[in-house]
Amino acid sequence: MKKTIVVIILVVYIASIAVVNFFGLEIKQFDQVHYVNSILCDSVTLRRENGGELSPGTDIYRTFTFEFIPSEEGYTADPESLAYNPNAVEINYRVVPDFADNKEVRLSMDPQYETFAYFDASKKTVVFLDTGMVCIKIDSLGSANVSTFVYIRARISNAQ
Repeated sequence: MKKTIVVIILVVYIASIAVVNFFGLEIKQFDQVHYVNSILCDSVTLRRENGGELSPGTDIYRTFTFEFIPSEEGYTADPESLAYNPNAVEINYRVVPDFADNKEVRLSMDPQYETFAYFDASKKTVVFLDTGMVCIKIDSLGSANVSTFVYIRARISNAQ
């Protein structure tokens, strides 16, 4: 009699575990913070007629390269000159994961590039005043130590 009671209790115990697992609810975690894992930049947009999106090159830095259109009088950082400059590039990036709580980023350019490029962080745009290459750093404000670099090069066409 004692042996059958122990076996019945053991069977009921195992059956209860199976029933709870089958009908049980999914565990929910409340007040969980989703941090940014990485920032990706797979394209930039050349802001001129027939510009379109540029894909990165095959070099180690994945540099975006476009053909610079020179001006006879030269480009300056004046607002009027910037408005008509066809060598503007907008940076397209995305934050991973998409459901991160704080997706804010800060874009910055080293001041050494200001001799040939104008950078507007609010518009995510680099306007090239002359040929050269710039490096834009994108830092996540929602996660520490998450950043990426975007390299953009303006060059004169070899066909000219």
